[in-house]
Parts: sequence; structure tokens; C-alpha cells
Amino acid sequence: LYSAATRCLKKHTNKIDVTIELFDEILRLHLDAHGPESTRVGGMLQNLGIIHLRAGNLENALDANEESGKVFLAALGKNSVKLYESFVEKGIILLLRKEYDGSIAILNDALKIVRMNCIKDDIRVAKVLNNIGCVYFECGHFNNAITTLENALVIMRDLLGHNSTVTSGAVTLSSILCNIGYIHLERNQSFDAILVFEEALIIHQANLNKSDAIAHNTVENLGFANYKEGNFDEAIKRYKELLEAQEHTYERNHLCCSETLMKIVRLLMQIFSWQEARESLYRILTIQRLHYDKGHDLVEDTKELIRKVDYQILNFPTITDAISMGITQNIRNPFNDKCIKVSFLGPLSEDIKELQMELEPPENCSKLSGHKVSYA
Repeated sequence: LYSAATRCLKKHTNKIDVTIELFDEILRLHLDAHGPESTRVGGMLQNLGIIHLRAGNLENALDANEESGKVFLAALGKNSVKLYESFVEKGIILLLRKEYDGSIAILNDALKIVRMNCIKDDIRVAKVLNNIGCVYFECGHFNNAITTLENALVIMRDLLGHNSTVTSGAVTLSSILCNIGYIHLERNQSFDAILVFEEALIIHQANLNKSDAIAHNTVENLGFANYKEGNFDEAIKRYKELLEAQEHTYERNHLCCSETLMKIVRLLMQIFSWQEARESLYRILTIQRLHYDKGHDLVEDTKELIRKVDYQILNFPTITDAISMGITQNIRNPFNDKCIKVSFLGPLSEDIKELQMELEPPENCSKLSGHKVSYA
């Protein structure tokens, strides 16, 4: 029954209700066979909490988690590793419920237990510190977040040494790096963000497949960080990598591809690459017409953008616009190979400035370290 339940969980994520029913039945069997104080019952309650958490049923997840914690406390004592696992999951649940103080408190309890039971540089210590850092990040306490995450990073580097790319625990290291990168972006420290996202991406590429959403998110953050740093060529390169990965994962005409293409278009407009922007816009329009009605706002917006780009292709530019475009397109900074954005000649024409809109940042959420469903 357990094997059937875990197969259902892995292969049929859209049938979470069926999975919950199977685990409920296993819990009932454990209760009948071993009684309510058995650690097997506690383990199955913990599994149910994890599954409800995956399904977004936070109230049910919290109920199951607290019941499992009571069982482990009674059966194994206040310093048991199983109780630590319950505390970690509860910390995640409380974070998602935006109960930040409660989340930090219970995660600190988990930290005390794991430090009591483990050596100093244990991966479980790093994982709990990572989660505490995530809570601080989500509630806007960036100084506390970066300090806690850097402590976790030191532990992981000591544990993994020079072979940090493909060894066990590498994905935990990459999660910590990404969380640090998010803080750098929030603080407009784009160069520092690039460094940590590049390291995280190397780990992702060695350990995750091309269709993994975590890897997609890291590539997108690298693109955005390079854009904020003013490195438009590298930003375009990264967003094109993201587009290729999305086409591999979904299909060429998926809506997410049109959204990434639009970001590429925005970057191409920054460096006055009107012809390439126009080609990408027509592909966006093709994708949108497959998903939306003819008069949909997004379709009309794309058509209007095509008209504006066509105007730039056909229009004879002002002297200021022509010089600015020529320098940006043909000259690179000899020290960092970036495009040169000219400002000393005066402002660009209003119709060009209208096209050079700010790129929206990625939608990031903290990468937490939780537990998997396990046999009980």
C-alpha cells in the first residue's frame, strides 16, 4: 500500500486527493496494529503533513504535523531527531502562513536539537539555517537573512570541500546560494548576485535535468542580474538559454515562451536591435494567437509594439539618436566588454525612450530545505 501511495505521489501530482486517501488508510492500519503512541503512527502523520503541504492545504498540514510532533515527543523525548524533522516541517508551514515569528521560533528549536545530536558541520544544521534565513528574507529582514545564510554557506563549503558540484548535498548548497542571490538583487547588488547565481547554475547543470524549474529560475535571475549590471549582451544570452530550456520542457508555442521572448525583446530594444526585436515580436504574436481571442489585450499590445518597432526601422533618426545607436551597437567597453550606453549627447527621442522600458524582476520565492515522504 505504501509503494502504491508513493508511486501515486510521484507520477500523479494532479491526483493528490487519491494519494492522501492511500496514506490515510496506511495511518488507520498503523493505529489498529500499533496504537496511537507508536512512532510508526507519528511517521505516517508526518508524511500526511508533508503531502498536505505540497497540496497547499496548510491547515491540514499543520494539524498532521502537530499530531506527529506529539507522538515523537512522547515516544522519543524532546531531543529526538524525529522531533527535529517535525519542527522543520512546521517551520515551513508557518512561513507559508506568514507566521514569521512562530516559524523562526520553531526552527530555532529544531536547530538546538540537531546541534545536540550531530557534529558541528552537519548538513542538517546548514539546512535549518537556510530555512531561518528564508524566513528573515520573506519578512524583509535582509541583514539577519544574509548573516544566517552565509553561516549555512560556510558549513556547506566545509562539508563539500572542492568537490561541491556533483557530491551529495550540492543541491542544498545551490539553494543557499540562490537565496543569497535574491537578497543581493533586492539590495541592487547585481554584480554580487551574478557571482552566486553563476555558481548555483553550475551545480544545477551538474545535478538537475534541463527541464527542472529550479534551473530555469536561476538562469532567469542571471539574465536579470546582468541586465541590472548593464551587461545587455550577457542578459540576452541568458534569457535565450531560458527560452531554449522552456522549449525543451514544454513546447515551442507555450505561453511561457512568449513571456520570455518579450523580455528578450525589451533587452534588444535597449541596444536598438530593432530588426531582431521585430522578428521576436512576430513569433510572440503567433504564440498569443494560439492561446487568446483575436481582440485580446495582449495580442493588441504586441501588434502595437510591432508598429512602433517598424517605425524605428523605417524612420530616419535624429543625429543624437543615430550617434547613440551607432556607439551602442558597434563599440564595447574595453575593460568589461559591455555595450556602451551614451548619455552625454542628451536625451533620446521620446518614441525611443517609450520602447526602452524597465525589465520586470523574476518572481522569486525562497528555496527551503524540507523532508521527503519516508516509510513508517
